[in-house]
Amino acid sequence: LFQISILFNQLIHEGIDLPEKPSYTEETVQKSEPNDSEQTTTSAVTQPETTQPQEIATTEQQAKPEAKPELPEGAYYATVNWPQGLSLRADPSLNAARIGGISHDARIIILEESSDKRWQKVRIPWSQQEGWVKGGNTKRASY
Repeated sequence: LFQISILFNQLIHEGIDLPEKPSYTEETVQKSEPNDSEQTTTSAVTQPETTQPQEIATTEQQAKPEAKPELPEGAYYATVNWPQGLSLRADPSLNAARIGGISHDARIIILEESSDKRWQKVRIPWSQQEGWVKGGNTKRASY
């Protein structure tokens, strides 16, 4: 316990930010007979809300039935057939920034192919995110 206290003091003095402390709400419930010794206290812990970026799109996210959206000319639906899923990139290059991922068996929209046919520009239907995936790892599918 003493070592924890020392570490805590070092963190405070070095200006390191600690995570937000959870907030507690307490509620006192009295029984039907008025007796001060018979009070029950319940507590609930509320954790601070955190948002984390979602990188890998899963097939559960696309499971909601939707009305068939209109596709741009030449676009079509496809299913990811690469077992490990695909990296979604900002540009058609292995050196381009990875902006997300798509899981195996996810249904996506192929918007276009690169001039060398090695890359496909795709749209993820449930998030409308667009990017590039390596060609040859999808299979044309119907809606």
